[in-house]
Amino acid sequence: MKATQLTSTATVDDYRGFKKRGDTMALAGLIYDRFFERFVEPFENNPAKHGFSVMAISCLMIEALHSFRKGWKRTGSKGGDAFEEFFASSSHLTDFTGHGTELYTNVRCGLLHQAETYGGWRIRRRGPMLDPKGQAINATKVMNCLKKELRAYRCELEAERSLRSPIWRKALRKLDYIVKNTGANKTGRR
Repeated sequence: MKATQLTSTATVDDYRGFKKRGDTMALAGLIYDRFFERFVEPFENNPAKHGFSVMAISCLMIEALHSFRKGWKRTGSKGGDAFEEFFASSSHLTDFTGHGTELYTNVRCGLLHQAETYGGWRIRRRGPMLDPKGQAINATKVMNCLKKELRAYRCELEAERSLRSPIWRKALRKLDYIVKNTGANKTGRR
């Protein structure tokens, strides 16, 4: 399991080596690559992308990115509160401030549990990022803002050189949970 890929270019062993050496640049790159490869790249220059899929992946990315920032093992029962916190701290998705619980309940839960939105919400690829009165979300604009959030997070990680800092303690806690979920332990045996 030590060879388990965390990104296309980094394994569990690589992660452990970066962490042991305190290589914050490599660790920041690993986190960025993991997000970019899983959430952003499938929609880059893809003429077949659909707003529905983009928004479903965007909801996953919001939850995962917030989990990294908080060092959470799982969002679990935090649900709408996690979305509210994410948007309140976001520099790029400010339109959603105060609408996190509504988005979580009607869009995220609808898309991820029933493959539909709830409460009359619609997913678009044009128009304003958020139209709360018309109950519409522009998935393309959301994804573009999430790319900016991801780049900003990487820059914050790269700017902090100590793994003992709060931002790194939380990020490493989340990465350790991910490694544990791969089934890899210190010896690489299950």
